Amino acid sequence: MNVSIYLFGKLGGDYTQYPDDYALDIFSAFENNIKSPSQLMIHRYDALIYYGYLRRLSDPEKYIGIGLVFNGVMCTDITALCKLCEDNITNWVLSGDILEFADNGDIISKVDKLYNSVSDFQNLSKKLSSQIVNSKLPFSKLPPINYSVPEDAVSIFSIKDDNDKINQALLQCCNIYIYSDSTSNTLAGYADKLRRLYKENNELKNGSVNNDESKNKPPKPPVRITRSLVIMITAITICMIAIAAFIFIHKIYKEEQQHRNTIQKEYDLLVDRCNQFILDGDCDGARNVIADMIKMETENTWIMVKSKSCSHIVDKKCK
Repeated sequence: MNVSIYLFGKLGGDYTQYPDDYALDIFSAFENNIKSPSQLMIHRYDALIYYGYLRRLSDPEKYIGIGLVFNGVMCTDITALCKLCEDNITNWVLSGDILEFADNGDIISKVDKLYNSVSDFQNLSKKLSSQIVNSKLPFSKLPPINYSVPEDAVSIFSIKDDNDKINQALLQCCNIYIYSDSTSNTLAGYADKLRRLYKENNELKNGSVNNDESKNKPPKPPVRITRSLVIMITAITICMIAIAAFIFIHKIYKEEQQHRNTIQKEYDLLVDRCNQFILDGDCDGARNVIADMIKMETENTWIMVKSKSCSHIVDKKCK
């Protein structure tokens, strides 16, 4: 099964897309119908079906989109497809690929134009393509178009609606919009922590400035001066502790990013080795690699499991 992958969105100023080809008219039009934190837009043209997963950034005027184009087939599990896209965007933010966290917890873009990050796109595209091919996403043959329905007709759903209901609508209509209020809990958790620390840090800095200004006021009786010094020293101490805590947590967060990125690269290498052993007909070698994959999956529960699909293929080829 072949899939063409695109990245698009409004990351800095105007709309940007890579690759920048004929699909621009389709994916850029999805922007006109953004109404929720995330949404999946589906458009069908003849034997091609276009899926666009759009995810707003912290600035509601900016968003990033993942475009998937299939020929002759349609995905019948919309919920799983949305989760796959959201999980990839989560990993991009945590690893600092194209997206990242600002100091105040906002999710921001590292680039304005996607053609400036071709190497990043190629790596992300390869991973996403491998995930789609090796995942258990269900697909079915694309049915004939119902020409009795106008080409610009639109059916609107919620991500909570039944998949069968959405799939049935796609048999009748060439434009499906699926809206969702939910986004990554992982990103929300990190963002809340960073926002809280950023706010506390600013409040303490402002308190320190106010204390400095109080030094220029006329002298007060000795007892009042002593109390002022105690308050100022206490505020500065709290400020220093908060700044140290902010730096420490930010360091842990960056180390976790790097650790996950390293683990994911090692796991992807195992998947590639397993696929190569399968192509070479080396069943024992493939099984040994699958054992290593299972071990990594057990130790790192956040990894998207691929050992089962590899094992299934090996079992079929090595009966």
